[in-house]
Amino acid sequence: MHARELPRQNSSHGHRQAGAGRPGPAIRVLIADGEPAVRRTLRRFLMVPEDIEVVGEAADGGQAVEAAARLGPDVVLMDLRMPRMGGMTAIRRILAAPDTPHTVIALSTDTNDEHLFDALQAGVSGFLLKDGDPAVLIEAIRRTHRGHGLLDPLVTRRVIERLAVLSPLPPSPELRSLTARERDVLTLLAQGHSNRAIAGLLKIGEGTVKIHVNRVLAKLNLDSRVQAAIYAIEHGVILPRRGPGAGRDGDGRPGRAVTRTESFPRAAGW
Repeated sequence: MHARELPRQNSSHGHRQAGAGRPGPAIRVLIADGEPAVRRTLRRFLMVPEDIEVVGEAADGGQAVEAAARLGPDVVLMDLRMPRMGGMTAIRRILAAPDTPHTVIALSTDTNDEHLFDALQAGVSGFLLKDGDPAVLIEAIRRTHRGHGLLDPLVTRRVIERLAVLSPLPPSPELRSLTARERDVLTLLAQGHSNRAIAGLLKIGEGTVKIHVNRVLAKLNLDSRVQAAIYAIEHGVILPRRGPGAGRDGDGRPGRAVTRTESFPRAAGW
């Protein structure tokens, strides 16, 4: 059985409107979930926005890998508990594919999913709960397509709670290789700031922020802003707030507490 490829939603023009009346290519989405009812529900939600196009569906992990390679979606929505080939295996194969243009948003029924941290470490750009607000899912697709990340706040809380009980890792050679400005960008990125917000705080251009973010990810051998946020907490660059005041970072200097300054309903954005 092969993944289902859906007809284009505006085949006469080859694209849908990219929002605000501007023509442009829609964000191409692949839905991968083992439950037909869930796939139908997701497809129904995603048919409303004019800047999103569902290009295919997959009922198991193997189909998802094949469909991602064949259809070239911009964003893959991946259930972690897929039949046959599991969702985690499929995620790793999709993200490891040569020159992959995809981003992956992991979907789960609860924050206790045993694969939560594996998925974040593997490089997913988002992690959402299936019973969340459809508006958050739509915003997650848009944000991850722009190179940001988005986590359900319950997922964020679980990540911070787990990392908070661990002693910070010692500063790595990669971390020491960051310039002072790159470290500032990493700190603000890990606190949940968008590129625009970082630009405002550091009084630099948004394009310059994007360059710094790309350099930070390259130097730290990371694939996503979500991974960078986890890395920053693991290495003591920022510490979860446990009360008034902040802790100290991995170099012994005062660290900044984790905050969430830009968010959407029920979701924390990176």
